[in-house]
Amino acid sequence: VDSVLRATLPSLDLDEAYAAKEKMVSSIHASVKHSMEPYGYDVVDVLITDLRPDLSVLRAMNDINASRRQREAAIEKGEAEKTLKVKASEADSEAKHLAGVGLARMRLAISEGFRDSIVMMNQSGLSPPEAMHMMVMTQYI
Repeated sequence: VDSVLRATLPSLDLDEAYAAKEKMVSSIHASVKHSMEPYGYDVVDVLITDLRPDLSVLRAMNDINASRRQREAAIEKGEAEKTLKVKASEADSEAKHLAGVGLARMRLAISEGFRDSIVMMNQSGLSPPEAMHMMVMTQYI
């Protein structure tokens, strides 16, 4: 059993060893069954209940897993911040666009008001230059 484990485990990293229990069971089963048949034993099954690596190896695995999770969390946090900045920029762009549309409408309304005033002053008998002079004077008063 030990020789089969020693032959199998070095080719695997620890995560693969945990995942490959069935592969090791079949290798051990075939080896033990073959070795015990000459003595009249029939090995039906082999169980691997638990892998117990050295405590320092377990700590290292836990550190690796913690680092991996922290890296993934940092990536997710970065993506979230990126999304927030993009959305804020889009909102700012839309606000500036709407402010420009509002300013254009205001200027249009002012120019239409000036035009209407000049037309009304013309109808009242003022010449266009007199109407313009009157409008300029009322702007300063």
